[in-house]
Amino acid sequence: MTQLGLLNTRHGGGSYINYFDDAYLKSILQYMTVISDDLLIDLVQMRKTLEAEATGLAALNATEQDLDTIEHFAREREQLYLDHRNDLKAVRTELNDLDYAFHKSIAEAYKNKVFAAFIASIHSTITAHQNRVSARPDLASCVNDDHRAIVQALRARDAEKARALMYHHMQSVEDTLSELKH
Repeated sequence: MTQLGLLNTRHGGGSYINYFDDAYLKSILQYMTVISDDLLIDLVQMRKTLEAEATGLAALNATEQDLDTIEHFAREREQLYLDHRNDLKAVRTELNDLDYAFHKSIAEAYKNKVFAAFIASIHSTITAHQNRVSARPDLASCVNDDHRAIVQALRARDAEKARALMYHHMQSVEDTLSELKH
């Protein structure tokens, strides 16, 4: 992390986190995933683990307004899919934006500012790769099903189920990106 500029190490003084600059973090992540599909998969695997845990904690921490916001983005994405299922490429950007808003709203409901910043930081990195797969009708439908189930678990305040559903959802993303790699 010192080589990336994230830590400052002083001989005899310890290591210190440098000023957090999300634009810098975004640029590092984008660079890493452009040079290697394996690094993209590594990023998705890390996100899978962190986001599953965050979703479980969001089930416990979310306000009713948070839950309404999460559900709103899930429903909007599903409606967009239904309205354009015969030409999803035409609404690929909108589908991705709603997907991001769904995940971002869960991160915010978790009530952890560092994690919310992480999701925001990786958004632009993931978007380029997400565009390669988001117009696939089978995947778009599965994403909507996953999002709906996650919303239900969050509303039920079932942390374990919400955690497991998000893990499964992110595993599907990882599997799809891995298929594209080959």
